[in-house]
Amino acid sequence: MKTTSTFRQRFSRFAALLRTALIGHPVELLILLHAAAAACVAAYPQSHAWMLPAPYAPFAAVATLCLSFHRTGSKSRTIAYWALLPLYILTAFLPGAWASSVEIRYLYALLPALYLLARGVWSNTRFSQRFYSMMRSLLIALAVAALLAMLLMLILLSVDTLFGNSSHIVNHLYVICLILCFALVAPLVFIGLESQTAPPAATLLEEITVNYILTPALLLYNVVLYAYAATILFRWDLPQSSVATMVMAFMAVQVAIDIVRPLLSRQPLKWYFRWFGLIALPLVVLFWVATGYRLSQYGLTFDRCYLLLAGLLMTLYCLFTPFLRIRPWHWCTALLAAGMLILTLGGPLSARQLSLRTQLHIIRANAAQAHILTPQGTIDTVAFRPDPADTLYAPQLRAAYQAMCYIEHDLGDTLVLMRELSLDRTDYLDRLSDRTARHAQAYRIDNDWYRYEEQYATQNFYLKNTSGNNDIDISSYNRMLLNHRYSSGESIPYPGGTINADTLLAAQLAKIGYTLRSNLDKEKLNKHKDQLLTYTSPDGSILIVFLRMEISKVDSLNHITSASIWYALSR
Repeated sequence: MKTTSTFRQRFSRFAALLRTALIGHPVELLILLHAAAAACVAAYPQSHAWMLPAPYAPFAAVATLCLSFHRTGSKSRTIAYWALLPLYILTAFLPGAWASSVEIRYLYALLPALYLLARGVWSNTRFSQRFYSMMRSLLIALAVAALLAMLLMLILLSVDTLFGNSSHIVNHLYVICLILCFALVAPLVFIGLESQTAPPAATLLEEITVNYILTPALLLYNVVLYAYAATILFRWDLPQSSVATMVMAFMAVQVAIDIVRPLLSRQPLKWYFRWFGLIALPLVVLFWVATGYRLSQYGLTFDRCYLLLAGLLMTLYCLFTPFLRIRPWHWCTALLAAGMLILTLGGPLSARQLSLRTQLHIIRANAAQAHILTPQGTIDTVAFRPDPADTLYAPQLRAAYQAMCYIEHDLGDTLVLMRELSLDRTDYLDRLSDRTARHAQAYRIDNDWYRYEEQYATQNFYLKNTSGNNDIDISSYNRMLLNHRYSSGESIPYPGGTINADTLLAAQLAKIGYTLRSNLDKEKLNKHKDQLLTYTSPDGSILIVFLRMEISKVDSLNHITSASIWYALSR
């Protein structure tokens, strides 16, 4: 009997919470009903004009919920509360691209911070109570929705198993159940729990979870990160890219525990949380090293803008906590909200614009090193043609291509490349040689590739004629050979005969102090490429001008692997 009575009491309390949510929050209920209906219809997929406001339902629901807590006894707040419903409907006229953009997902993540600030949490005690209440209500709401969804899906599975021939209908009902449970029931349970006037007290189960499960896990995670930092220092190496995310997750869990601890009757390890700022400061330094390393590799991206904001807040928290002996929870929350709003809606200071300008700078810097950038900052579409010699600049051409892919794929801007650089990603790729194009498109380049490239770069040299050799006097020559391609193992032709390729190369290298056995220097070859690409016989009867030449070292001897003869003259 006692068990039955307890169950009835709890069920009655849960029903009262739902009744409070349904009756006391009519605008929120209408918004959630509309969003759930739109999600059910869009799952199949279909699209109607009445569905357009649905992506903005979380913002409207949170805004109306915050106003509902303050509307009692105030006509202006009551009017504002009801006015949010037509404003929600008017979001149908906002640009369609915004509803599916990356920015709106970051604004979804910002909703808990805005909710806390709207509840008036400018004291640490008040902040702890509201944060604990919000997290508790959120977890209970999700648990109720998940349990209800699981029960409904089991019922549908039983119907399908017993009666059969209805799998397609049951599959549709599965999706509808999930949407209704998580888009309608979970928010209503959350609203009902948050509508309670008295803040909930921490239960014994929650104290055990925080003190004896989460806190030991946090300490163990701290040890793991310190061991990794020591390994990096010992090896004098750079951290992996994922370590920044690990440190950020570690700090987020710690701050959450730190906020809830004042509400607990038992608070073990006080010394650790008191000096946590100093303990975590080396890990924050590790975060900045890892983030700075990634920025130097790939520049500023959309996600890294928010990562830098998180790093700034972590640094401030670690400095404030031990030295000023304060817990800046509300200030950090306000800074987080302001920073995310600026990065999302800040125009020139938004994450999209910052990352776009950074990636365009990376493209132009690498294009300048590859000598394909015009003085106007665009790609030289006249001189930039497929050429085996572009392998010399394969790293720069790959970096430029990867930045183009990021702009088109991740930022979704397919027109900016044509506007800023005079070509798009596809046109850029078509202008690379096959080998360099494959390198540019590779998902990742491992160490073996780099070792091969280093060896390739030291043993293979490309020389390209860019001067035109316009100052050569050809008036005494009467025979001409034009545009001939040479391959390894052949003799180099001229009008009336041929010349051994190794003999010609030995004569050319001797001009700059090299022999066929010398270890060649790329910079020195490029510096004297005009001399190397112009051959004149000792008696002056033969003149050969090369358009390009590839020199390779095989069996300790330098050889001409391939070449293009621009013109060969004789008399």
